[in-house]
Amino acid sequence: MRLTLKQKMKMCEEHIIKGKSLSHASEMYGGYDIGSLKYLINIYKRYGKEAFINRENGVYMTFKEMSIPNNIYYK
Repeated sequence: MRLTLKQKMKMCEEHIIKGKSLSHASEMYGGYDIGSLKYLINIYKRYGKEAFINRENGVYMTFKEMSIPNNIYYK
């Protein structure tokens, strides 16, 4: 089952704001992958709700992608 962006945002809020564990938050939404959930949580912490609500400027890089120079990363 695919999750909508609102469901992904709520899943991140369950972990960050309400303090639920990653496994519990993922089980609430059908066993979502914990690695993917960690990625979404990092995006939520860095960019906030705006990354899930307003997708017009949809370039959200992880820290690893930001630390690699563009000429190496995009070859």
